[in-house]
Amino acid sequence: MTFRRGVLPGNPFVEFVLEDARQTLSERFEQQVRRYPQRLAVKSPHGQFNYDELNRAANRVAHALLDRAGTAHEPVALYCAAGVSSIVAALAALKAGKAFVPIDGRLPKNKISEILANLDARLLLIDGKSRTAAEVLSSSGAALIDIDRL
Repeated sequence: MTFRRGVLPGNPFVEFVLEDARQTLSERFEQQVRRYPQRLAVKSPHGQFNYDELNRAANRVAHALLDRAGTAHEPVALYCAAGVSSIVAALAALKAGKAFVPIDGRLPKNKISEILANLDARLLLIDGKSRTAAEVLSSSGAALIDIDRL
């Protein structure tokens, strides 16, 4: 039996056509949601989502971003633990048309504060695990959106 690299038995290879390459990341993701809504999209030790669930979660966060910031082109900081929450936050920022900067919570607090000050983001997407640290760091005045509470 011959396999293409990265292709598992029972999961046929789907050719990536040129029109797909001309889509934005969020458009391509939506296309995958329509094609494979019940397929596993992301899995971590703390949870998993199929494509439909991941899309609905990202849409909730994207709507919250748009409600708070509108369509203005301004960056958003992502301060989430690695895993499903960080993927939801990144997809939501893309869907809302926002540039985003993921913040690594393992960095020293003064470095994180420096990044946030230079970024001048009005919004900080966080998850429940990062809430306490984010509240300390958000003294810059950035509003917190806890994606786990949406």
